[in-house]
Amino acid sequence: MNEVYLIDGYNIIGAMGDEGMFSLAHARDRLMDMVSDFAGYTQKECVLVFDGHKVQRGRGAQYTQAGPLTVVFTKEDETADQYIERETMLRVRRGQTVRVCTNDGLEQHIVLGGGGLRMTARELLRQIEDAQKSYRAEHIEVFRPQYLFGRLDAHTQAQLERLRVPEDDDGR
Repeated sequence: MNEVYLIDGYNIIGAMGDEGMFSLAHARDRLMDMVSDFAGYTQKECVLVFDGHKVQRGRGAQYTQAGPLTVVFTKEDETADQYIERETMLRVRRGQTVRVCTNDGLEQHIVLGGGGLRMTARELLRQIEDAQKSYRAEHIEVFRPQYLFGRLDAHTQAQLERLRVPEDDDGR
């Protein structure tokens, strides 16, 4: 994949508001699910980065979910911004198109100076929503109720209908 989205996780959560959010962990899981779906729909590599810099003796963690999503928790003394800046520079040098998704104005300027592209949280959330709508429109049959009767051939349907509504004694 030649294009990658580097996403500042907590910054996007802040832009989402707290509708239906029970805790920060719930919001984080919800965002991971949304970005995972987006990455799957669009086949774009997404790296979702969460701050772990205040965690004592935190070594950081990185894991890949299903599809082209990588989730990163930064190590102790490293912010998500620092990780994103470093990854942007490395990936731009490799010839990748890098989109950094954050509302942090300073971070956006640093990324632009390093050859990356910026995207606000609102723009990312709109792209995620548009991708969901597009996917559902393309796969509308999956989202419609599927009844067995509608999948049967005409002869079998007629036989089942006769069982369901038996004819009267006089042939009606």
